[in-house]
Formats: sequence, C-alpha cells, structure tokens
Amino acid sequence: MSQRPLLKTTLQVSLLAGLVTGLWYFAARQAQARQLPPQQTVAEVDTDRIMGTWYELARYPNFFQREDWVGARDHYEPLENGQFKVFYRYHPGSLEAPEKSMEARMWREPSEQGGRFKIQFFWPFVADYWIIDRGDDYEYLVIGYPDRSMLWIMSRERSLPKATWDQILERLKAQHYDPARLIDVPQTAAQPD
Repeated sequence: MSQRPLLKTTLQVSLLAGLVTGLWYFAARQAQARQLPPQQTVAEVDTDRIMGTWYELARYPNFFQREDWVGARDHYEPLENGQFKVFYRYHPGSLEAPEKSMEARMWREPSEQGGRFKIQFFWPFVADYWIIDRGDDYEYLVIGYPDRSMLWIMSRERSLPKATWDQILERLKAQHYDPARLIDVPQTAAQPD
C-alpha cells in the first residue's frame, strides 16, 4: 500500500486543524474586543509628517515578527496614488546579523479618517493599522489593532525620554492595552538608516 494517500490525508487533516484553530482564535479575540469600550485613534494625522524613518522601540509579541528581531524600523515613502510604500528592516537574532527587509503598502480607506489606515505586506491579506497615540511634533507613534492583540511603539529617535515613555504607557492602560506584554526592541546608534 502506498504511503502517498496517507500522507495526503494527514496533511489535509493538519491544514484543517490549523484553519479551525485560527478561526477559533480570531472569534475569541473578536468576542473579547466586543466586551471592551471602542478603541480611540488619533483624530488627525498629517500624512506628510509620518513619512521617513521610525524606530520600533517596543511591540507585543505577534505571529509574524519573531521575538529576536532587533534593530527594527519602518521607512514610509509617498506613492503617486496617495498610498505609501513601507520598508520594514530588521536584524534577525542580533544587531550584528545581516539586515533583512520587507515591503508593504499602506493607505487610508476613503470612508476612514484620523488614524485609521490599512497595510498590506502581501496579497490578499490586509491588516488594520491604527495610530492610537502620537507626539504633538510627531516624535513618536503608537500603533494598535482593533482587537488590541497587536501593538507597536515607534519613535523618530532610537529612544524616548522616560517621562514620555511613562505617559505613553498610562494612555495605553486607559485604552485597555497591557503594557506588561510589551517586549523591548533593541536599537543601536551604529545602525545605518
């Protein structure tokens, strides 16, 4: 008897189990989000002022970024169609490791306003990209997700003053994020932009 049909059946069962688990997780996150008050995004975003480089200082662990990715940063550039090109760069494992990169595009839906954007690293998957806090001079951005499962703190510099950091964390608590879940993303001054 050939093992190929057995292998095919095992693969199908594994894929189905993964899909069911993913759908269950998504439904559970949505149910949890519905129990919380609506999340607030910033009322106004000057898209010209978010262009350029942003250093990732901290993030929630998530399924598409490994915890050992360090030196992470985004670079935003405008496109002629009103969208933005996003270049994500990071070092896997250590700041001395060769740099890796990914590209995405970002836009604001015509029906959206303020800090609600969409981002797409690869087709057909599109994710929400909500700016839930920002500095008055665009010195930092805090990026959240509708069900509060993802979070990033970005800065124009490789660090933020402690007072600013503490204020961000207090506002995150008010938005029902858990700052204890944040992991630091090491940066170094020697890293090229």
